[in-house]
Order: sequence, then structure tokens, then C-alpha cells
Amino acid sequence: MENQFALANITSDATKFNYIVVNLESAYISEVRDIIVSSLATDRYVKLKIELIKRLSASQQKIKRLLEHEELGDRRPSQFLLHLQSLAGRTVPDSIIRSLWLDRLPSSIQAILAIQSNADLDTVAELADTVFR
Repeated sequence: MENQFALANITSDATKFNYIVVNLESAYISEVRDIIVSSLATDRYVKLKIELIKRLSASQQKIKRLLEHEELGDRRPSQFLLHLQSLAGRTVPDSIIRSLWLDRLPSSIQAILAIQSNADLDTVAELADTVFR
């Protein structure tokens, strides 16, 4: 975002703040609603940016801790992946979901999937289902 502001020659704190608020997804707005509606007159963008990073990082860590206790059980690997994704919502990056998911699969499947590190997650899940049968 900072690069986009620099390229557009946007330096005003108020302009940056308004741009972020208008383009922020509703899930993230709820995380920082108190900052958005506050009557602070200065450094609103900086405060918003700091709080977004802090609060979303904390949320991601909480979700990661919750997901670490989930197990494959009697589900197919792709079903388990969908389960993790639904629990995590949209705030947890795919890289974390992928890592948690792979760690819960049987080691024999992990070894086969290790060579698929560049493949998209859906493709890897399909392969895991094939191997799992």
C-alpha cells in the first residue's frame, strides 16, 4: 500500500486514511472500527495501519493455535482441508493453512506431497485424496 501511495504521490495522512477505509473489507473494518470512528485529528492513517497489523496478527495467531488441535480423523484429505479453511475464515493466509494441513496428514502422504510444493492447494488436495484411498 505504501508503494501505491508513493507512486500516486499521496502524502496526506487524511487521504491515505480515507483511501484505506473505503477499500477495507468488512471483516477487517470490524477489527478496527474503534479507530475508524474515533475523533483523532492527527496521524489517523498511521494509527490505523499499526492497529490493523497488530490486531490481525493477533487474530491469525489465535486461529492458528485453534487449528493446530484439529485432526484428519476419518475425513479425506480434501475434506479436512475444507474444514480447516472454513474454521480459519479469510484472515489466515493459505501458506499457514497449507502447512497445518500437511502436518496433520499421515507421513507417507506427506512424503509424496513434498514434491508438490509449487502446486496450488486444490491440486495437492486432489493428489492427497488419490494417494489416501
